[in-house]
Amino acid sequence: MPNAVVSECVDAGVDFWTAVEAVRRLGDRLRRCASPEEVRDDVFSALCELDREAAERYRRYHSMHVRTSKNTIEGFSREKIVASLVAETSMPREVAENIAREAEMELRRLRLEFVSAPLIREVVNVKLLEHGFEEARARYTRLGAPVHDVGRVLERGSSACEVYRALAGKVLREYSLLSVLPLGLADAHMKGDIHIHALPDFPLRAWRGAGEPGGEAETPAEGVLELMRLVREAEERYSSRFFIEGVCAFLAPAGDAERAAELLVEHLEMCHHPLGVGISPGEGEELAAAIAGVLAERGSFRHRVFFSLEGSEEYLRAVHEAASACRGVRLMRGRRCWDAPGGMLQCVSLNLVRAAREARGDEGEFMRRVEELFELAGEVFELKEERVRWEGRRVYGVGIPCMQEAMSILAPEEAPKLAKRVMGVLRGLCRRSSSREREVVLTLQGVEGAGERFREMEGVSVPLDVELESVVHPFCRGGAVASIPLADAHPSPEALKELSGRVLRNTKLRVWWYTW
Repeated sequence: MPNAVVSECVDAGVDFWTAVEAVRRLGDRLRRCASPEEVRDDVFSALCELDREAAERYRRYHSMHVRTSKNTIEGFSREKIVASLVAETSMPREVAENIAREAEMELRRLRLEFVSAPLIREVVNVKLLEHGFEEARARYTRLGAPVHDVGRVLERGSSACEVYRALAGKVLREYSLLSVLPLGLADAHMKGDIHIHALPDFPLRAWRGAGEPGGEAETPAEGVLELMRLVREAEERYSSRFFIEGVCAFLAPAGDAERAAELLVEHLEMCHHPLGVGISPGEGEELAAAIAGVLAERGSFRHRVFFSLEGSEEYLRAVHEAASACRGVRLMRGRRCWDAPGGMLQCVSLNLVRAAREARGDEGEFMRRVEELFELAGEVFELKEERVRWEGRRVYGVGIPCMQEAMSILAPEEAPKLAKRVMGVLRGLCRRSSSREREVVLTLQGVEGAGERFREMEGVSVPLDVELESVVHPFCRGGAVASIPLADAHPSPEALKELSGRVLRNTKLRVWWYTW
């Protein structure tokens, strides 16, 4: 007991000989103390008689309080650190006690009257790393956002819901990387070998979905409200874009195409969840043209509207007027912008650019690296199945952005031919990974963010090669969209209509849009 008290005094900054004298004066009284608090009170009294400043240092050292995460102030307790380490990391109690003891010594050396729960956790994490417990540190770390980042979110947020989503998304993204994904997959994402889409929602919901209303609307207003109900349900199930198919088939029987189009665009504009709306004139050409007319008048739209280019000249003119005025318009070959049925549970994009750099011109080595990346994506899909319940056949997407950049590095002289061989290999990998219950498809739709990230990381970007893009699109059963840049802003609808005709005749692009 006396030696322990002397050590505590020295740790608190009391001179060794002063501490020894205080203990000597207390004598047998130390042994009669019923609790550590009584011991500290007696030691403090003895130190006051010897050195008031030393006594004050001792008091501050042992009067540390904690501002807890429950918004309460409590006395510091090493045992609480031990208990939390055992519960959260499953480490042996003896090891936890050692870590907690060292953390307490570090905190008391700071001589703070108040410490926060986050500070305690940070110090404990440092001690875990010092002892080589990296996995335990990952499980014990605190999720959240720096004060500065929260302030930035508050400044940029246009609504309370947007702020809540941004902050919750940051916490859930960290949780997915630290607690859901194994270290190897988390590192592969963070290093940029792969890109796991919608990480905040990884343990919660599917990536992308598609659906359509059943039956026929009786009135435009009732029909639009039914579509909004479908969107609200999709918000709970999907984290990425939700595609509404069969809109014209559902709304057209209600009549009053102009009114239906205005109500549809107005209500969809108020939806914050990203949407894709498929418009096919074969299901109601008058309504499809009216929707295009409303978009042309508005000039902007927060969602994507996919117009099929199968219709009358009048309809096509209206669509290209919308494409000239509104950047949300997408043009598609056929009536569907993708082949994969229903939703897509998860998507993982592959960094083909890095694989091409590392292959150093060797096609066989490039293919081997692509297969390795594909296997990583498969591991992510397996984890997703464990986390999210899904009825029916499970569809997974393998994103392949930056194919053009990869081919420009690997074999610029024969890029389209090589791309075709690569796509054949990827399609074969998808087929081998698919089964009666599960389908894996290639996709270029909804992976723009991954493409931007890979281009920035690898420092490469090339202009659109329509020939190469035409090779890639037919392989993408999960959808593909090309961005065709134009020299002039807001070109005439007639010029766009003519250009679209050439795209349909001379390329195999599935979906495209015009940018300027």
